[in-house]
Amino acid sequence: MSIVPRTDRQSPNEVARTLGIHIATVWRWILHGVRGRKLSSVVIGGRRYITREALTDFLSTRNVPSNKIGDEFHRRSQNAGRLLDARGITRWKSSMCGQEPSVKC
Repeated sequence: MSIVPRTDRQSPNEVARTLGIHIATVWRWILHGVRGRKLSSVVIGGRRYITREALTDFLSTRNVPSNKIGDEFHRRSQNAGRLLDARGITRWKSSMCGQEPSVKC
């Protein structure tokens, strides 16, 4: 008797064929994940399987844009701007392009 019905699970090779991606991509999703989210899998009889529910859940969350990356970039950019201001260094402005002979565009 199987824990997960065979119709509801696929091997990593089957997932790769179904999605039209390389098998290494599926293994990377399982072992390392993407954006902090790993593809859940189960080991049955020494073989690894992915349930249809786990694959659907992973793919739906994977395609959601991550604001965390954008927020971190914005925060670092703001900190760098403050540091430049504190040291009296003028920030680059596109309006200077072509007006100053030393500014190359």
